[in-house]
Amino acid sequence: MQPIVSTDVVCPHCGETFNLEVDTSQSEQDLIEDCSICCRPINLTIRCRPGEIVALAFSQ
Repeated sequence: MQPIVSTDVVCPHCGETFNLEVDTSQSEQDLIEDCSICCRPINLTIRCRPGEIVALAFSQ
């Protein structure tokens, strides 16, 4: 089982979808990622099990 999982994220600013790689070896993460399209920051809260993203929430 790979600890890195790819998921698509829809930017709350521009509405475009971009790919995000998440290290699922940590059960809960708070990240700030820049949208790869519009470059605006997105606050992400991610909950994981090894090899699986359980929940992904974002705020502007």
